[in-house]
Amino acid sequence: ELAKCQTQHKNGYLSAFPQELFDRLRDGVNVWAPFYTIHKIMAGHLDMYTLAGNQQALETVEKVARWVQNWSDPLSEQQMQRVLLVEYGGMGEVLANLYGVTGNPEYLKLARRFDKKNFFDPLAGHRDELKGLHVNTHVPQVIAAARLYELTGDKRYWNIADYFWDEVTSQRSYCTGGTSNFEAWRSDPGVLSTELSMDTAEDCCVYNMMKLTRHLFGWSPQARYMDYYERVLFNHRMGTIDPETGTTVYYLPLGNGYSKIYAKPFDSFWCCSGTCAEEFAKLTDTIYFHDQNSIFVNLYVASEVNWAEKGIRIIQQTSFPEEQGTTLLVSATKPVDIDMNLRVPYWAKSGDVKVNGRPVPAFANPSSYLILRGPWKSGDRIE
Repeated sequence: ELAKCQTQHKNGYLSAFPQELFDRLRDGVNVWAPFYTIHKIMAGHLDMYTLAGNQQALETVEKVARWVQNWSDPLSEQQMQRVLLVEYGGMGEVLANLYGVTGNPEYLKLARRFDKKNFFDPLAGHRDELKGLHVNTHVPQVIAAARLYELTGDKRYWNIADYFWDEVTSQRSYCTGGTSNFEAWRSDPGVLSTELSMDTAEDCCVYNMMKLTRHLFGWSPQARYMDYYERVLFNHRMGTIDPETGTTVYYLPLGNGYSKIYAKPFDSFWCCSGTCAEEFAKLTDTIYFHDQNSIFVNLYVASEVNWAEKGIRIIQQTSFPEEQGTTLLVSATKPVDIDMNLRVPYWAKSGDVKVNGRPVPAFANPSSYLILRGPWKSGDRIE
């Protein structure tokens, strides 16, 4: 049906609002965030192709990309940088992903046109000039930088993503891991006592920080990334949904005496409603990671993982955080020689591990991984 709408336009455009909004954006006339919506439409179609194999969805998103290219090509670099002052979501990321899928260099070139220089340049130089910025406008731009590093190897993009993550998680995040107040960074680094209100920690910001964290962990599997991820997952994300209705909050207020305000099932649908729904569909994708010869147990969540290429299945049994500890049960068609990397959280000051009932005479430091060597066979039990 969306493809039918696109066909009516005859130029690849696809949106629920008229192209006139982009005329206003180009001319510097007040307009709010048309590219933000275009990104969501493109990302949804690309997901339908990559996750569900829908070929028509790829054709549709490529037509939108060509419309974006035709719209932006006549703009000078100065004009494009002015366009980027208006929130544009993850346009850089979805175009980079489209390049990754198709190999078409035009999409890579187009993705780089969405690099906002006055935001990226300080980050590349390891300078925190985040004060005053609208948070959820900018985190998706860093995710785009992370993806561009993965696709091009350009170390500048790595620098941007790495420094930004360190700075936000260490200097601009609350105890829950959430960030932003009234949707912005309004203080100097490390100053949060003045930033408590009904409108702290917008959900979309945390969703995007978790997304960025997955990229960084994929480059360098350090426990500190998953320490942050766990903190945000249990203290923010899981606390944003109303278990009775399934609706979500826009903010997670942290000031004294404030309460959560949930959406109404039929009367409100916020940007955070969409990102929450997407995040809850992605809760399983970070519990385990693997490289060629090892599996990383990052989160202690009741779950099952099947590593088909290695012929091994692991069932994790726990009700953490209601109980301390977890149990991993191994099932394998034949003995499998891989390492089990168990994250020892930053908050775990002591601990012990048993393999098949026998204590392991070692433990790892907090915020690191305890590595248990294989081979593993069916019936093996790690506690």
